[in-house]
Amino acid sequence: MNGRSAGGAEPRKRGICKWLLAGTALIVIVLGSTAAVLVADSPLQPYDDLRITDGPVPDVRTNGYLYLKEKWEGLSPFDPSDSKALFAMIIGDRALDPAFAGRLRKGRENAEEKWRAALAMP
Repeated sequence: MNGRSAGGAEPRKRGICKWLLAGTALIVIVLGSTAAVLVADSPLQPYDDLRITDGPVPDVRTNGYLYLKEKWEGLSPFDPSDSKALFAMIIGDRALDPAFAGRLRKGRENAEEKWRAALAMP
């Protein structure tokens, strides 16, 4: 026996092959995950900043919820027809209207200021 195993390859080379195989598998997993994240992340569209987003709701059992509920009840509601028109503009069923989008952005800025004031707990 001259130090070779039954398979014919030297034991040291077999260990290196295992490390290369494990390293290659790890690199493939990392690159695959990165590619999946990049593919899933859609580019911003012209009116994406006007989409309605769902945020977390405070727990009912906290004093913060009662405070925010009191503040939020005084905010002006969002008009559903504006939401439908905006959605039609986003998906391309309606022509893009910069004046309409500007009015929505201005309303959103005012609403954000009111929300920030409402969220500023004492």
